[in-house]
This record gives sequence, structure tokens and C-alpha cells, in this order.
Amino acid sequence: MCRRDGAAWGIVGAGLTWTDPAARPPKPEKTAKDTRAVNSVNEALQLYPELAILVGIQTLWTFWILTDPLGRPEWLVGVVSWPEHSDALWIADRQHALAARLLVATPSGGIVWQSSGTLAATIDALSNLPAPGTPGAPCEVLKPGPFWPPARLC
Repeated sequence: MCRRDGAAWGIVGAGLTWTDPAARPPKPEKTAKDTRAVNSVNEALQLYPELAILVGIQTLWTFWILTDPLGRPEWLVGVVSWPEHSDALWIADRQHALAARLLVATPSGGIVWQSSGTLAATIDALSNLPAPGTPGAPCEVLKPGPFWPPARLC
């Protein structure tokens, strides 16, 4: 459970949702200008040097900056793809991050693992997650269906 300004969210059904609908921030309208690829992993590392742990384990991470409707950076999102899974990391700031392993090999997909909290704790959990298909790697779908993080992480 993650909290900001008294509101809380968690995984409900197939995705993240606010546990108190009245506390949900308004969802901004998104346009084609709302994402931009980070030019390199180095740019992501300049923003959050803590990401060096993940990049050192798996060099195929790709990062994007998601912006609000006014063009201000709102999220740094990272994704690494495996043959049947994708690991994703959403960073709002150093205090609020979310990581998930998603099953992408089937149309219904689903979440097989997730962790949230501070950036350091989330990176630690993600870096200790076994690669898909290896002993100890999560494989059971915990939450079926598509995964949609909240408009604001928390």
C-alpha cells in the first residue's frame, strides 16, 4: 500500500487502483507529446544513479519520461523485456516507485510479481528477482488481465 497526502492505492483486480475513490487525483488528459524517450541509459542514470544496479544486472533496460499535459516531467518509466515477460519500473520520485513483472506471452497477461515503496527498496526488490524461467522466479499470475498503473503513482 502506498500513501501520499492521506490517499492510498494498491492492486485491486487486474491493476492498480485507488482504495479511496474520493482521494483519487484527477486524471490528466494525455497527448502524443506526453512521452519522450530518454536519449540513453546514461540520461536515466543521471536522473537516478540508483538505477546502475539494475542496468548492471540487465543491460537491455529502456527508459522514457512521461510528462503531464503541460510538458513537465512526471514519471521515469523503465522496461526490460524477456521472451514471455516484461519487467517495468515507474518512478515518481525517490520516495515513490513501483515495479512489476508482467506476463506478456498470452493475450490476457497479468501480474506475476510487484513491489512498491521508496526507489531504493523497489530497486532492491527488483534486482533480487530471479530471471523468468529460473528457479525461484515468480510464474503464477497473481492478478489477471491488463496492468494499468494509476495516473499518479501515489
